[in-house]
Amino acid sequence: MEDDSEKVELSLEIIVDPQADDSIRSEIENLAIDKITWMSIINSSLTKLYGISGSCLPYTITGENGRSAVLQIDPRDRDKFESSLFACTFNLNQYYSTIEANCTIRSSNSAE
Repeated sequence: MEDDSEKVELSLEIIVDPQADDSIRSEIENLAIDKITWMSIINSSLTKLYGISGSCLPYTITGENGRSAVLQIDPRDRDKFESSLFACTFNLNQYYSTIEANCTIRSSNSAE
């Protein structure tokens, strides 16, 4: 098992489609995505692109705030995480039934 000093951080942010309905904008702006939902989004995106082997990639969510989260990952897996997460599109109603808005994920700042 590797220690945490060999990990890199990947900061993520959920971006809502600018064409989302204005009536739900305030609900989206105040949305706090919890750790379980982040894990579901991450695992789903890894599985979509890399299948079962993608879903087995280890990571730790070290923090979440609003629509942002910080992952701790193995540097050798960085390309897989970035390619699957940044290609991921999903609708928030999969996780929050009252919010109908398409979303993508972007890096809010990456640090090694």
